[in-house]
Amino acid sequence: MLFLPPTRGEGGLKGQKGAASKRVKIITDKFLITLISGSDNMNAKDKRHEVIRAILENRSGSTQEEIKENLESRGIFASQSTLSRDLREMGAVKIPLEDGGAKYMLTGPEHGGLGLSEIGRAVQNFAVDYEPVGNFLVIRTTAGNAQAMCVILDRQKWSEIVGTVAGDDTILVIARTEDDIKSVVSRLEQSVKEETI
Repeated sequence: MLFLPPTRGEGGLKGQKGAASKRVKIITDKFLITLISGSDNMNAKDKRHEVIRAILENRSGSTQEEIKENLESRGIFASQSTLSRDLREMGAVKIPLEDGGAKYMLTGPEHGGLGLSEIGRAVQNFAVDYEPVGNFLVIRTTAGNAQAMCVILDRQKWSEIVGTVAGDDTILVIARTEDDIKSVVSRLEQSVKEETI
């Protein structure tokens, strides 16, 4: 890892009126991160999120322990609960691994798309079956994957869905009417068709 010295902006030193922020570039064998300090608008949380985002984008998913070690190697220290909250706020999804562990991946349009193809992949990878019951939909998933799929489903922001609840291997989707549930089922089925095209 190579640390380049801070550079001063044209506005003078930190603390002076009109001072520019300092930027420290960290070059690793995988990627370049610019940490920003001084008078810009980023607080410690925003900086931590920026570094976590870079870690997840460059590693195609990491465990919470790997993320914590990477942060600490960059001089950023966070408790386990703070890191969990950061990952949740950033929309990272915890994907269970076959060995019993889990890795985190970012979701969203800028991270491989979240629209129907993302929900289609979630249905293909996680869903075992589903059963509409009145204005509810019970979705059964493979063990440990209900919460990951539920996060992806919630991010679709489908107007038919009032709320969702996820356990270990079951999701309860709540809608206002039976017709809304039929619409949700149709969307899920369509998303799988689009994913396989």
